[in-house]
Amino acid sequence: MSAIDVYYQDWHHILKQIQCPVLLVRAENSWHLSKEEAVKMKKTLKKCMYFEVSDSDHMVYADNTEEFYPIFEKFIAETVKTKNN
Repeated sequence: MSAIDVYYQDWHHILKQIQCPVLLVRAENSWHLSKEEAVKMKKTLKKCMYFEVSDSDHMVYADNTEEFYPIFEKFIAETVKTKNN
């Protein structure tokens, strides 16, 4: 199966099986992942923190470090805190 075939597969049923915390990050003007699709994913994932990064392309962690890393650090801190409780 090619990468393009996988891209068009409906895999939302798999998201329901994910039990660990998920940080879902989307570039605000992404053409890879629509906002509607990201919101659908967030609703399906049980433990999901969703965030959109402005002024970014596909590599949000590198394109806008000032926005990305505070959210990433918050996600890690909350995940560790929840695990320790």
